[in-house]
Amino acid sequence: MTMTECLRRPYVLFALLLFFTAPVRAQNIGDYRAISNPYLFLLREPEVLDDLGLDYRQRIHLQKLNDRIDGPLLASRNKPQEQAKKILEQLLTETRAGVEQILTEKQQQRVSQLMLRARGLGALTTPKVSEALQLSQSQQSRIKNAVEESRKAMAALQKKLQEGEPQERLEREAERVGQRTQQKVFEEHLSGAQGQMFARLLGRPFQPSRLGKVRFKAPELDTTDGLIQAANLRIADLKGEVIALHFWAFG
Repeated sequence: MTMTECLRRPYVLFALLLFFTAPVRAQNIGDYRAISNPYLFLLREPEVLDDLGLDYRQRIHLQKLNDRIDGPLLASRNKPQEQAKKILEQLLTETRAGVEQILTEKQQQRVSQLMLRARGLGALTTPKVSEALQLSQSQQSRIKNAVEESRKAMAALQKKLQEGEPQERLEREAERVGQRTQQKVFEEHLSGAQGQMFARLLGRPFQPSRLGKVRFKAPELDTTDGLIQAANLRIADLKGEVIALHFWAFG
């Protein structure tokens, strides 16, 4: 390692440490690193829309695009795995095509950067990043192992949170786990030049802890099973009304 690399590495590492520690929190999307392709969700995040600098017209068009795919997206959860996978692929294709018509080229580039940030260190294991950084097979294997160890540690902390342990203490521990993993990856598995290249791929800073507040359009009511006093009822019919739903279960 050259003297220049020794001097630059701490600054690159410090910059990256700030943006890869996922919080242990109860949000509707708690950890983007567990999502294979977060594209459909990131474009619903208020903080992401603000970061992209979308104007009013862009926000309206993007909202309409999201509303159009929300029904099929939510319905896919009840489909067999292979069928759900095909549905998601179709929705991704449709969304990307729509986004290309709404966002500028610069904004689309920023979405790609935020995708990497949302993935955390797992972004290093994607083919695009591995190729850009020219990672060897040995490096890729060691990084995957480090990321998996960190994922297991974070999952254990998340479980403790669900069991009622203090959130503040668990968040501090999650930060320590993330920092240890990041330090190991950037000091032991990447060269200084690779670390700098990765920092450039990530673009300007963004805190993943600001994510996890997505919203979806409520799916249309299914009245085919004969809901009592709800024949042919639509979501639009309920706008502005206070509704009480009584669910009956038998068996």
